[in-house]
Amino acid sequence: MINYIITGGCSFSTPATWPYVLKKIYPKKLYINTGLSSAGNDCISHSILFQTQSLLNKGIDPGQILIIVMWSGFDRKSFWINPEEIYDYQNLLCSPQPHNPLVHHRTYIIDPERDDRGFLLGTAHCNTDNPYIKEWKRYYFETYFTAEYALIENYTHFQRVQWFCENKGVNILNLTFADLMHYPYMPWTEETWNNHTLSIIKFPNAKFLQDMIDFKKWWFYKETGGLFDLTKDLGLGFEIDDQHPNHDSHRYFTLKYLVPELVQRFSI
Repeated sequence: MINYIITGGCSFSTPATWPYVLKKIYPKKLYINTGLSSAGNDCISHSILFQTQSLLNKGIDPGQILIIVMWSGFDRKSFWINPEEIYDYQNLLCSPQPHNPLVHHRTYIIDPERDDRGFLLGTAHCNTDNPYIKEWKRYYFETYFTAEYALIENYTHFQRVQWFCENKGVNILNLTFADLMHYPYMPWTEETWNNHTLSIIKFPNAKFLQDMIDFKKWWFYKETGGLFDLTKDLGLGFEIDDQHPNHDSHRYFTLKYLVPELVQRFSI
């Protein structure tokens, strides 16, 4: 029996989205949500593993734990920062936007006495008024980022969590915030929407990694789509940015798609 549900993802999986709806449907389950705006799959995988291992360390039966992770975009790269090793650490903490997720965020704390470290999140185009963060992101994405390596790296994030669950005997269901199996990943325009190419055709060096992913433990909308694709295809509502599904769309997705899938796969 599933008694513990751990969810994770990006802004598509923050407390006001589908995990919130799920929590109201299963109020008697111990629920931990690690969803965080601007989180990439590196941060998402670390957060999921930390929270799951924390339950296992308490003696929780792994068969009672269910991870539901909604993977995010491949164009995101997180940097772990701390005051000892980052020379402009203090500058990275300063921002006119105190709730901006691109500023220092503690994804998890191992030692409560040392909560001054964590992931610097987001993509090159994520919104922030902090010029130091902008420069960090600009330099990395202009100098080092390639879509091919992003595909390779993100497949390893998927596999890390998959192999952890297989090793520990933990249940998992993988979702996606949008279609991650096709290139280009961003931006979402009518041109990219209608002219996607399978990523492993564009970048065949990643095929061996994709072949190791157990897609029986994944749910897609239609063949490779995610929540964004479902919302767009069914004509459901978006927030004012036309990219994030609104609350009604999250509720529709949870009730019509996610819960039936959980009942079928895990009898909950």
